[in-house]
Amino acid sequence: MNQTQDDGAERRGYAICGEPRCGSTYFAACLASTGKLGNPWEYFAGIERVRSANADPEAHLEHWVRHCSTPNGVYGLKMFARQFDLVEQSRWAERLPRLHFVHLTRVDLLAQAISLVRAEQTGAYESSRSARPATTPAESPPSSAA
Repeated sequence: MNQTQDDGAERRGYAICGEPRCGSTYFAACLASTGKLGNPWEYFAGIERVRSANADPEAHLEHWVRHCSTPNGVYGLKMFARQFDLVEQSRWAERLPRLHFVHLTRVDLLAQAISLVRAEQTGAYESSRSARPATTPAESPPSSAA
């Protein structure tokens, strides 16, 4: 992969690593809002992206770095642990220039777990997205109150 951009800026980047609901979406948005710290997004989300990355890693990663970089050559990536194994054969971490890892954790693990269950139940993984329609009474679990 090219170590420099077309304008000669040296490429360097980071991968935000964490588990769902650790605050990575908010953190990535904050980094992107600077206009200088890359545009990190969950690049390996979805099986089609994983297949494409594994089939032609060099072209796929070059395309990704171009789209996730700011003009100063900084690129960003967000990924969860479960995605590491899926794209391991592409050797993406070895191919990306000057890559650094940021391990993001959430202190309150119980709140993180509750947040994940709520997101999975409602389909609302980000506060900017609306939830799926609520379940009807027939779909709701029976109440334990007698």
